[in-house]
Amino acid sequence: MGSTQTRVTPQDIPVEEAQRLREQAVRALTLRLGDSELELSDGARGLLVEMFDRLAKGESVLVVSADEMLSTQQAADLLRVSRPTLVKMLEDGVLPFERPGTHRRVSRRALQEFLDDRAERRARALEEFAATEDPSDTDDYVTTR
Repeated sequence: MGSTQTRVTPQDIPVEEAQRLREQAVRALTLRLGDSELELSDGARGLLVEMFDRLAKGESVLVVSADEMLSTQQAADLLRVSRPTLVKMLEDGVLPFERPGTHRRVSRRALQEFLDDRAERRARALEEFAATEDPSDTDDYVTTR
């Protein structure tokens, strides 16, 4: 269950340096590492900009492996639910989990997939709800019952 993570703080990259690097990252098309030059995708550039932006604001950044296994309390905190609610979700099969010993563990990747799927389900439900509106109805509100 080895957690792969790296913490970067304003002590590692001072605020002024982070501001300078953020400005360069916004415009960067490539990244030079020693003698090698790598082309930056939009996603990679966005991650660098966000990291330097947070450091420029004096915040720390934690880079964590997506395969990291979380305790039920850590997973509950990320979902903003109580630990008993998370355990019920696990037991109901809403989220996959492992039990390497006596404790349940949830992968960070599974948690992120659940959050992404939940956002998509909400968007679809809102679209379906909006489609039920009668365009001839001129009321300023929607009757739900």
